[in-house]
Amino acid sequence: CGGGPAGLAAGIELASSVEKNKMRDIVVLERRERADEFDQGKAYLYLIDKRGRRWTDRHALTDVIGARGVSSANYTITRVYPDG
Repeated sequence: CGGGPAGLAAGIELASSVEKNKMRDIVVLERRERADEFDQGKAYLYLIDKRGRRWTDRHALTDVIGARGVSSANYTITRVYPDG
C-alpha cells in the first residue's frame, strides 16, 4: 500500500494483526524518496471525520496529527455547481 493517509492506515491495521493472521511483514511503499517532501501542486487538505478520529484515538495519533497539522481556521471553501 502507498504512504498516503489510507495506505498508512491500512498498513497500521495489517501490522497490528500480523500475529493473529500469521502474516510475516507488512511493507508500505511510497514513490517519494522522503516523507517530508512537499509538492504544493499536489497538496490536499485532509479532514478527519468522526470515524477517522476514532481510528486516530485508538492508535494514539490524534494529538500527534494535531501538533503537526495545519490549522483549517483560515481556509475558505467555495463550491462551484455545474449549473453556474
